[in-house]
Amino acid sequence: MRKQDRKPFAAALGATFTLYGQTISGDIIQIWWNVLDGYKIDAVLSALSYHVADYQGYGHRLPTPADVRRHLEITLPRLANESSQPKRIEFQAMIAEIDEAARVVAFNRRANAITVERAALELDALSKRKKAIQANPDYIAAHRPLDVHDDEATTAAVQRDWVPPFLRRGISVLIGKQV
Repeated sequence: MRKQDRKPFAAALGATFTLYGQTISGDIIQIWWNVLDGYKIDAVLSALSYHVADYQGYGHRLPTPADVRRHLEITLPRLANESSQPKRIEFQAMIAEIDEAARVVAFNRRANAITVERAALELDALSKRKKAIQANPDYIAAHRPLDVHDDEATTAAVQRDWVPPFLRRGISVLIGKQV
């Protein structure tokens, strides 16, 4: 966070403390600031909001700086690491430019302005350029869905088709075969 982020950070933190019926002092804001200083303000505010809205986890209690860091590093790591939005827009512009060039080649071919061979070569080159952009690790990272994890899902793999043994025996008796 930068110096100019201090006021919105303090306001958001104050609102959060008020939501939980607590008061906040300048010293507490300074402690929070020191712990979360390396993160972007948008990511910190998102993690704070995520904590407040977390009805299945710890959202019932006042967050601590450690809770917000946990959300930044485990629950919402993409927000904490980088803002992929500018890269996403840049890649979308590159892809749109290639698509437009392909439309122009197709139009020129339909108008008999270029030969079939030349159109095929140009479209092939554009296709290779588009595939190269889409294979770029930055492109893949910018278009990856936002990582949001449930704490239980990350700590222990839950077998989805698990049935309690007593229920399994009852089902087996009812249907006449082993389940």
